Amino acid sequence: MNFQGEVVNIHSFDGQTVWLTKNTELFEVGNFLGGGAAGNVYECEHVPSLEHYALKVLNPIGFKILSSTLLRKCNVVIKGKVMCDTEKSNDTISIENVWWLLSSTKQYITAYFSERYNSLRELSLTQCIQIWGSEPVLVDEEDAVGYNMEFLPISKGSKTFVPSIPPKFADFVRRRNRIFREITNMHKIDSHVNVIRLEGVLELTQDSKCTVFLVMELANGGELFDRIKLDCGAREDTADFFFQQLLRGVKHCHDQGVCHRDLKPEVVFCHKLS
Repeated sequence: MNFQGEVVNIHSFDGQTVWLTKNTELFEVGNFLGGGAAGNVYECEHVPSLEHYALKVLNPIGFKILSSTLLRKCNVVIKGKVMCDTEKSNDTISIENVWWLLSSTKQYITAYFSERYNSLRELSLTQCIQIWGSEPVLVDEEDAVGYNMEFLPISKGSKTFVPSIPPKFADFVRRRNRIFREITNMHKIDSHVNVIRLEGVLELTQDSKCTVFLVMELANGGELFDRIKLDCGAREDTADFFFQQLLRGVKHCHDQGVCHRDLKPEVVFCHKLS
């Protein structure tokens, strides 16, 4: 199995099964292999092929949604069209449905007026992606404002400034981009025998968060840390064997212009010796 750099959007993850669609299993998740600041790693089985991999579930990228009560306290800058989101309606949201609000702290918020609930509701992450796409063009991250401004009409002959992209969504996109820059670096170095191979990337987008899954080569011999005996260390020939492999892997990373920055026995994994 190799997705060849393609990001696969999945339907759901219930803690045990990764579902490609509502009725199609992609991975069965098994033993917990370890965890860290970025997320947790599990052994998993690719259901179609029965092959085993390591699945790293990264910490979700959050997208906090304000309640309707808090939205009612905001000032309306631009009114959009009412959203016909009744149970029988299949209408998707569009830019014409967007309301621009300004909070008491002068933060721009995007919302829509729901016909079903008869109230304002903040745009969810999935709705923002529907309108602006998953990879909108942003201004430089070092920009003090953090988003472009543009003129939009508020009434006949009158215009006002609002962001071209909701600031909260722009912040989400930047955080997601940082993760995918790291994934690009992983693809650069995954062709070496002493580097864990990245097989593919999965993404689960929900209304208030996005979760990225890394499907990796399974090194089922455990962490190098477990090979070092407490208060004793490792035998010289064992240490030499693993240290040479570590140096070869690090050299390959450096040759590709990638620096690891967090090398330690807990993040070095071993294959079972045959």
